[in-house]
Amino acid sequence: MADITLISGSTLGGAEYVAEHLAEKLEEAGFTTETLHGPLLEDLPASGIWLVISSTHGAGDIPDNLSPFYEALQEQKPDLSAVRFGAIGIGSREYDTFCGAIDKLEAELKIPVQNRQAKH
Repeated sequence: MADITLISGSTLGGAEYVAEHLAEKLEEAGFTTETLHGPLLEDLPASGIWLVISSTHGAGDIPDNLSPFYEALQEQKPDLSAVRFGAIGIGSREYDTFCGAIDKLEAELKIPVQNRQAKH
């Protein structure tokens, strides 16, 4: 298992580029990494460090390739108590929805375990 799993979501490829560059730098610093572009929740390790990198699409929306991951977080409410995460948003401050996607992802990832209950 990698020390750090980088998860990217992008419409035009900017977040993918940033994830790959960060992986290179982390490996130079001695960490092992795995980079996943638009993974499904079940593709991710249930423990360790996740570094989520996302651009914002449209009006603060999650990029299409990361939507299934985000929706699974909302619907399945997985136990993330063994996961530590970081969040990096990419975008332009000129837009009202600047980094809207990463804000949504970060909020979902921060929900405490005791408040995570799957929808039935």
